[in-house]
Amino acid sequence: MAKMIKRTVEMRLDELIKHIFDNAIVNRSYYTSDRNVCIEVNSYGGIDTDGYGNGSYPREEHKFAVEVEEEITKEMPINAFYRLRTDGGWKSAELKNTSVSKLIEKYRPHVHVTLSFIYLLNEDGSIGELIWTEAKGLEE
Repeated sequence: MAKMIKRTVEMRLDELIKHIFDNAIVNRSYYTSDRNVCIEVNSYGGIDTDGYGNGSYPREEHKFAVEVEEEITKEMPINAFYRLRTDGGWKSAELKNTSVSKLIEKYRPHVHVTLSFIYLLNEDGSIGELIWTEAKGLEE
């Protein structure tokens, strides 16, 4: 089984409703970034809106924060921590919002540098799960 990653993405109202129905979501609330608008899903899967009495109801321009779980692919943009093997030893670096395939391409032409390991970089800056190795490719 491939590795999965939880990410927070922004969705328009129509995308959010499709996501709710496609994934049979119940008992969850979704908020806009300013938290003025809430979409609530009840225990039966029914959807309600709540403007908290301030007259704010969902509009086309609103985006809702949604946590989704996705399979990690070579093309998916991730925040990564990676290790390089060089003639002088090991080096490490971080790279934000790049894909495994771009990292591989970046170091492929170098004779004296080998990309050896790629880890997910957690939101708090700590090193996360190993997702790619020189020997195996994408980890499962």
